[in-house]
Amino acid sequence: MRCDVRRKKYRRDRRELIAALGHKCFKCGYKWRLEFHHLTKRTWITRKTNRWTRLKRYKEEAEAGIVVLACRRCNAQIGRPLDIQTEWKDEIEP
Repeated sequence: MRCDVRRKKYRRDRRELIAALGHKCFKCGYKWRLEFHHLTKRTWITRKTNRWTRLKRYKEEAEAGIVVLACRRCNAQIGRPLDIQTEWKDEIEP
């Protein structure tokens, strides 16, 4: 039961962050299967951090303006964070 409560809190906090970021892909406007996309190279490794730490860092980076939402398809097309700076820089709202 305790794990279930934690899982619900994590999902709620993640949904709130997604809502704060506009709840749509910055490139195509799709509203499902959203992922966090870094505009700059991140200084931490996702697979070495737990989901709570990742969510905390995503919140901090969202406040700093270096994370946007991208649907899974656009995020795969974009690739690494450095690619976005040259190819799609004009499409990102500040």
